[in-house]
Amino acid sequence: MQLQERLRADALSLQTLAGLNPDHLAVTYRAPDLRRFLIDVTADAPVAAEGGYRVEPHHRLVVEIPDGYLSRDANGLFIKSRIKRDGARLYHPNCFPGDGYLCFDDQFHPAKSLADQVVTVVEMMQCRAVNHDSPADWEADYYYLKNAAAVRAQIRAVRIMMPRGGMRVAVRSTPRLL
Repeated sequence: MQLQERLRADALSLQTLAGLNPDHLAVTYRAPDLRRFLIDVTADAPVAAEGGYRVEPHHRLVVEIPDGYLSRDANGLFIKSRIKRDGARLYHPNCFPGDGYLCFDDQFHPAKSLADQVVTVVEMMQCRAVNHDSPADWEADYYYLKNAAAVRAQIRAVRIMMPRGGMRVAVRSTPRLL
């Protein structure tokens, strides 16, 4: 039951985020079970292309809530959403070439809403966040290490606004027995 409440809170966090950023974000699909979302993003980002990348202004993100969401995995880390670009994958050191999913937020904890997770991904898309310590795409990482300034120069940065105080996820507490 708590997971359903959290999924509803996360869906609301995405809608609120999109409402604050209508020029850059739109939730275009929400699965009935609240475990899959499609989010249209209008922001420049490099996309893998033959022999390198091209910067595109429009993207559709696929956001999936995996089984075990918010519980700990075998390494003791909390399980977060899985996010990737629909179509050609993002050209980024932290994007897996095989399936296009992003490796993001190694400091994730359950207090971060789904909106927080999407904002982190948009920052990655715009090359403002790169973790060179664990690259998923070694070729992109090598390129970024040498040419990060040139890549960023092709991108018009957008700032995604979060509600004042950030997104808070509330789960109803259980009554105490006296």
